Amino acid sequence: MGINGNHGNHGNHGNNGNQGNQGNHGNNASRIAANITGAHAAGVSDSGLSVAIMQCAEALAGSWNGQEPGYWDGPQDFGYGQPYDKLRRLRSLDPSVMLTVLGAEAIAMFSVSGDGPTGPDVIVQAEGQEIARLAPPDADMVVSQLPFLRMGAKLRDDRMAEILSQQGDILSFFGAQQRLDVNARKWTIVLIQAFHSALAAHEYRVKYMCSVPRPVDLSPRVQPIIPTPGHSAYPSGHATESFAIATVLAALRHFAVKDPADPQRFASVLRDQLAVPYSEQGTNLDPLTQESAVAVQQLYRLASRIAENRTVAGVHYPVDSAHGAATGLMMALSFVCYCSDEMYHGDHVQLVGNDWGQFAVGGNAAGDFTLGIWRDWLVNGWAVGAGAGTNPGGGQSWDQLRAVWAGAVEEWKNTA
Repeated sequence: MGINGNHGNHGNHGNNGNQGNQGNHGNNASRIAANITGAHAAGVSDSGLSVAIMQCAEALAGSWNGQEPGYWDGPQDFGYGQPYDKLRRLRSLDPSVMLTVLGAEAIAMFSVSGDGPTGPDVIVQAEGQEIARLAPPDADMVVSQLPFLRMGAKLRDDRMAEILSQQGDILSFFGAQQRLDVNARKWTIVLIQAFHSALAAHEYRVKYMCSVPRPVDLSPRVQPIIPTPGHSAYPSGHATESFAIATVLAALRHFAVKDPADPQRFASVLRDQLAVPYSEQGTNLDPLTQESAVAVQQLYRLASRIAENRTVAGVHYPVDSAHGAATGLMMALSFVCYCSDEMYHGDHVQLVGNDWGQFAVGGNAAGDFTLGIWRDWLVNGWAVGAGAGTNPGGGQSWDQLRAVWAGAVEEWKNTA
């Protein structure tokens, strides 16, 4: 469930990969880096270089008493309370430090608790508001899902390369669709990385509370083709993360073209998009929705395929993906509201594991997971809150993510 893929921030075609900004064909390949970037300039320690710099400094600095009046022309008072450019301050940080700062803010948005008032549910909240309630499937339910793994196993040969790559990298696949690299979409990548910190932190808490056995625990004939992860099958982390990332990218496209005077919320626009079958995309939608309909639909088709591949690999049941996808969607909608200052109207889902086996669309078998099944189930069961709405970040004084969001939206203008 990695976030930095080969086509993303640090991969082969990304910033630090073979063909990226620092790769063999990039600006900072090893030969160029040695001559231009420099080890110290790039933050790398080298004892021999340190000695050489020391000798050079002694030769150039001359007699110096440690004072340099007038050299610093920046602000005289420092601290969070002083006026400053948030993106400029973030840009000055080491990438790992930046991610820690922004990730902490994203993580603080959400909370997970167990044992709800109606039973042993797991509740996910955003800024104190419930966005998802999960009741894990029981043993009979997951046993009934094993035939879907048997059917999925027939696709292993066709999807092996995807399955292996997606074990630790899903962002490359989104980057292949949407161009995610630091040259064009630096703040988009930073935003997704920060959000991923929150997704990972809280999805593992949900998994811990649900504690559903993996398919291989139920039958030796499953024989998964990748190592079985050491945590609950339900809900699927890959589904949670891929659908959450798809939603954030869809939101960036939406806000890049949205008229500020338009009162329609992103959640409503997205619901309308998801309700239209793929074959009809671009024909039955209003102009605002239609402009990025194909791109948005491709995002969710990819997210669905990533989730489906986990069943093909033999490590997840379809219900894991269905409810992980819904959880990721709701977390992303809350995250978008927080970052964009859009009002939150209480969108939430009730996820009962055993009920998924009763749901079927058209000729599909009850209990399977595909984008079409999930979309129809979600649109019919997506509980949309009423009322004037609240701002999920209204009481926060720490709001660096909003500056990153604004920078990311700018990156999508004229390209959404």
